[in-house]
Amino acid sequence: MPLAPGQSLGPEWRVEAFTPGQRLLLRKDSTGDATRARSAAVLALGALAAAAALAGATPPGMALVTWPVAFLLLVVALLAVPAALRSARRARLGVTLDASPDAVTGWPVPTGALHDLKARPHRCPAALVREVKVHTSAHPPLTLSMLEVHLIDGTRLAGPEVATPEGAAPPLDAAADALRALLTSAPS
Repeated sequence: MPLAPGQSLGPEWRVEAFTPGQRLLLRKDSTGDATRARSAAVLALGALAAAAALAGATPPGMALVTWPVAFLLLVVALLAVPAALRSARRARLGVTLDASPDAVTGWPVPTGALHDLKARPHRCPAALVREVKVHTSAHPPLTLSMLEVHLIDGTRLAGPEVATPEGAAPPLDAAADALRALLTSAPS
């Protein structure tokens, strides 16, 4: 199936712009990232408030019981902050995979909470692209597919992710083929 502007590539991604041989822009709906940012912020604040209330209301002689629980709630709050910041940044900046014969720009695939605190869209020349891959894995009754652009330095740029019923046509193959065509036609 050929690509067309406005075409959906799953529940969150769509083809924003496509001109064969010139540009392919895939965009993710930022509503999910904004929701995840709010949820992680609420989790962090709730765990922090619960830890403070528990520590402050501890009766004499019960510190050995309640303070470890308060400490664990504090750890939960601290772990939620990087997730909230990353999701808020992705919602604010927008998540796209933009390719032309000259360059490709996209978000790095998440590798860890602390590394992802500084994650920003990554732009590199098309000559540094090693390959465009569609990873698929079976999770009956669905097949999960994820499009990635692999760079020579080991960085992977994230593209659309979609779950389809087993046996359905892979929805990301056309986008992967268009990306390969664009990125391999880079000027030398």
